[in-house]
Amino acid sequence: MFRFLKLLIIGLLIFYPYRVALGSEQIPLYLPYQSSQFPELSVRFDAALAAAGLTQFVTVTTDYWHPYQQGIRQGRTGVYLAAPHFVAWAHHQHNFIPFLRLSSPLQYVIATRHEDSQYFELRDLAEKNVCSTRAVNLDFLLVKAAFHGVLKPANNKFVNSVASAMEYDNQNCAAFVVSEQAFKAFNAEDPQRFIRLYQGPEYQNYAFIVHPEVPRQLALKLKKFLRTSTAMEVIAPVLSQFASKPELVPVKRKDYPGTYAEILKPYWQSNQPQSR
Repeated sequence: MFRFLKLLIIGLLIFYPYRVALGSEQIPLYLPYQSSQFPELSVRFDAALAAAGLTQFVTVTTDYWHPYQQGIRQGRTGVYLAAPHFVAWAHHQHNFIPFLRLSSPLQYVIATRHEDSQYFELRDLAEKNVCSTRAVNLDFLLVKAAFHGVLKPANNKFVNSVASAMEYDNQNCAAFVVSEQAFKAFNAEDPQRFIRLYQGPEYQNYAFIVHPEVPRQLALKLKKFLRTSTAMEVIAPVLSQFASKPELVPVKRKDYPGTYAEILKPYWQSNQPQSR
């Protein structure tokens, strides 16, 4: 009898978080840290969700990166707007479903100031500060990949916004890792200010992913809502951080292969427990 009660209690403890996440409490809809630049966004987006009959979701925007990354790493319940390597990880490790993505590709480059004539090629940045956002974002990982196996690699210098560091000429940065879209915008404004020193691989862009235990009809209703003009008007400032044209299109099965997630394995070992 005691053993039965013990097993029953353990079963309830395991099952309870699932009911909290998908039942009595709202499902978090996580936006990446760039959303913290727009303090009113979560209030406006929650209002739009409520007006669409989607009160089951609550928008989460924060510049504190740890809960967002750990949620994807461990497969915690929620909907996430995520970078391609995060999408692939969540999909292939935890069976998340990618359902909408930005239509244009995503690519990062390492750029230097045109006036810094001592930097002609990548190896000239040995032991110099290359500014990126924090681990394990794609720009951070590009620096690691570009200098893999090099005796004297560059140093990752973390900044909150690489674009701001470029705009305000942060002298602590010998080079910058920035999206191709942002680089082109700087280049259009002043073609003589920055040069592209290294170009990373091209990926499918950021996508919305949903935990597999979110009810299918609810996920489909959210998918339909996210493509409305009402939703796009609110979320466009965030999407514009990653694409010049913030257009969402349906995800195809092959869009986020497991190879996208390979770069995370040295940092996120695949034996992480799933947490709901």
